[in-house]
Amino acid sequence: MAIIEVSAGHYPDKPGASYSGFSEHQEALLWATLVRDKIGSMAGLVPVGRLSEKVAHINSQKECHLAVEIHFNSAKDADGNHIGDGSETLYHPKSTTGHNAALIVQRHLSSVCGPNRGARPGWYQGDPEKGAIYFLDKTRVPALIIEPEFIHRLDEIVPVREDACEAIAAALVEIVQQL
Repeated sequence: MAIIEVSAGHYPDKPGASYSGFSEHQEALLWATLVRDKIGSMAGLVPVGRLSEKVAHINSQKECHLAVEIHFNSAKDADGNHIGDGSETLYHPKSTTGHNAALIVQRHLSSVCGPNRGARPGWYQGDPEKGAIYFLDKTRVPALIIEPEFIHRLDEIVPVREDACEAIAAALVEIVQQL
């Protein structure tokens, strides 16, 4: 009976962003597992699968009160060079609960993963006309997408993995205590 469902972004056939053999899904799965383990019995790990399958799993969990998915940002400039750094947490643009939860996650996460890019509304491709990101929109409970860092910053991701997952876990426990 998990109160918090923790999901890893993407899946093996579509692993998301990559850099120098480093895959977003593989790293997100490590982080999701660590976060779940640090929270303990209050958290469940969403089975790896397509996004619609993950959302269906979360929605079927009667005791679930919060869902999070871990991703790693990726961006390139006009010349194809990887750019960007820092952490951010996305929430459903119409969810006050999600916004408040994202602020808590960012407060904890940015103490380990900086710079702090903030709590941001999760519009699909950043465009309000396209609506909210599927995970945020279709999950029946408040949902967040946590982006600890940009995938090309391996030198920042790997050394902080343990501490960042501890910070995320502490934030998620704080959030459910307030729900």
